[in-house]
Amino acid sequence: MKRLPVLLLTFSLLIIAASCSNKKTYSELLDEQDATIQAYIQRNNINVIKLTTDTLPANAKTGEKDYYLMPSGLYFHIVAKGDTSVKIATRTKVALRYRPYTLTIPADTTANNWNTVSSPDPLIVTYGETSSFSIVGIHQAIGLMRYSNSESKIILPSSLNTGTYADQVTPVAYDLKFKIVK
Repeated sequence: MKRLPVLLLTFSLLIIAASCSNKKTYSELLDEQDATIQAYIQRNNINVIKLTTDTLPANAKTGEKDYYLMPSGLYFHIVAKGDTSVKIATRTKVALRYRPYTLTIPADTTANNWNTVSSPDPLIVTYGETSSFSIVGIHQAIGLMRYSNSESKIILPSSLNTGTYADQVTPVAYDLKFKIVK
């Protein structure tokens, strides 16, 4: 019976210590993520064109600094349109090359599958099936790229990413290119 007050006191101290930690709330992490994205946009003089639908306009700009902001939060920039005679469809297999990097100064390339020097084989992904490759934002970008041999740059908030980036609420930019596998 004498142990009960000691246990209650110990438990109370643990609760107080946990509530006084320096951990940020999820809301604070989201605010930091937005600030990181906005700082990157400003630092790189990016022109953001906000869209109300998840489709690009027929006359989509391909200027060096033009990024489309999709309703999902994906920032999408067309680098090269690719072969317009070979269009992607759902469940098409694509050979994907990607280069993710942080939005910080200096940028940190977190992985590299951009060329045969860094990775001998591209990643084979079935477009539209997140079970084969789970980064939702990259699937969305592939759909916007539309054509084989196209290339783009994207900025993904953590909600469209996976793994460590989503868990840490960290936005990441990617260079992407793909070819349709026949």
